[in-house]
Amino acid sequence: MENKINSIKTVAELETFRKEINEACDTRLKFLKKSDAAVNLSNKNFGYIKECFEHISPSLFNLKEGRALINKYVNTLKSNKSLETSHRIYESIRKANKNCDIDFFLNGLTESITTVNHNDFVRGTKELGMILAEGYMLLDDEARKNLPTDETKYYNAVEFIAENKKTSKNLSTYSMAIKILREKIENNVDEKNVFENKDIDNLLTDKVREFNEKYIEKLDESEIAMVKELSESTNHEELFNKYKNICMEKLLEAKKNFQSLSDVESANKITNIYEQITNKEYKKDTINTDICNFIKMSNICE
Repeated sequence: MENKINSIKTVAELETFRKEINEACDTRLKFLKKSDAAVNLSNKNFGYIKECFEHISPSLFNLKEGRALINKYVNTLKSNKSLETSHRIYESIRKANKNCDIDFFLNGLTESITTVNHNDFVRGTKELGMILAEGYMLLDDEARKNLPTDETKYYNAVEFIAENKKTSKNLSTYSMAIKILREKIENNVDEKNVFENKDIDNLLTDKVREFNEKYIEKLDESEIAMVKELSESTNHEELFNKYKNICMEKLLEAKKNFQSLSDVESANKITNIYEQITNKEYKKDTINTDICNFIKMSNICE
């Protein structure tokens, strides 16, 4: 930089240099702010980390690095029993609402919980926090816009219930935590899930760009390979079935992952999608879009 300063000879060159310095400083400041936000996210409660990661997952699905982070997140969750137990608690509460018998639900929930190990839970939460931070850095502004509201009281209540059995000594604190869970359930609304879509064509269109749009812009490696293979193939129906079968295999793997997490609802929805793809027939006019969608659905399930 000193050499560049010494080489400046005109006011115009000095002004250009000043703009370059300001742009570099702005870029550095933006990076530091983003890093601070990512570090802050990584230190949040497990509940908020879970909510944030699930909110940014659709965007991560579209990136190769993002899909790797999703796999890393799932594997970390599955390898830590304390995290897995907490995950199930949140999922159970998410599916409950004011139409159910809330007292019966909460009694059953607290009785069925296997108390989590505090040290394992803290260690696992830190690992998931770092994964979330990586995803946030990868997506930048898109991730920031998708972050949910931080319900700290609710997350603290779930953690207390997960880590403590009800005793005469903690009865007051325990009842306050149950009250917070009750309020959460009473305010729950039905959440739309991409797998609830009954129309496989609409589902895939929602998850990926149309083939022609992608072709005009930028294809990923698997799509480029498909286009080349399609142009050289003399049997398009055989090629259609090849990618269809790959997609079905990936869906079965995804179903097994949900089953390993005891997420019966998601596993059933994957089954529904699998059956609809099974019934998807070769059509000459839509083969480009169909195969592209098979590829994208396969990538999502990796």
